[in-house]
Amino acid sequence: PVLDSQVIQIGVREKDPPEVQLLQQSGIKQIPTVALAGLPEALKELSTPTVYVHVDLDVIDTSEGRANGWACGGGLSLNQLSDALELIGRSASIVAGAVTCYDPAVDMDGRIGRAVPRIVELLAH
Repeated sequence: PVLDSQVIQIGVREKDPPEVQLLQQSGIKQIPTVALAGLPEALKELSTPTVYVHVDLDVIDTSEGRANGWACGGGLSLNQLSDALELIGRSASIVAGAVTCYDPAVDMDGRIGRAVPRIVELLAH
């Protein structure tokens, strides 16, 4: 089990009311896209040598492509996501990871699909 205090969520936006309430009651650190500069400090506060990184592809802003039907504006650019993953990898050893929430039927131009190998590479590096 992972304690809420050991979870960092980045690119947070568009939460429904029950989700807002649950997250406020939890110890999960939330870093919205506009506050991404707070990620280094949040990683220092974790004080752990190993991490699991879960990437929901709808964290990527729709200007970069649509990963699924839930994708919305205000997300991370592909560069921001890459930078965050590189920072995480320098701060701790990524021992497991997942890339989820991809619907190729929604990714009409394939931009998100073409970005996935780089994301996986950063998780595996």
